[in-house]
Amino acid sequence: MLDLQRLLISILLFLGTISFGFWVRARGRPYHPLLFNIHKLIALAGVIFLGLQVRLLILGSGLSEQVELPVFLVAGSLVLLFATGALMSIRDEESKTIVFIHWVGTIIICLCLGWVLFL
Repeated sequence: MLDLQRLLISILLFLGTISFGFWVRARGRPYHPLLFNIHKLIALAGVIFLGLQVRLLILGSGLSEQVELPVFLVAGSLVLLFATGALMSIRDEESKTIVFIHWVGTIIICLCLGWVLFL
């Protein structure tokens, strides 16, 4: 199963991403470049770190059937978050639909993390 310490690092990176996301949002548009870049870099580090952990899990003992669906949902949500984040950064006007989809992706990841921790 997942090493608890490694999972904790992934969760802390995720919480850091969310924290900086709130901070960026609170500063308003145009987004503060330093805060926005820190938000993106923490998110990228978290995705890479979690991806490496899942890869080690797959190569080691394999994913249990109970964990396959949350891992798939997290992967899809991460793609969604990167796509909507890119759209929010390049558009002059903020689309409420894109912001809503960005929030939904974050909520899906939170629910899946809870699901995996429960298992």
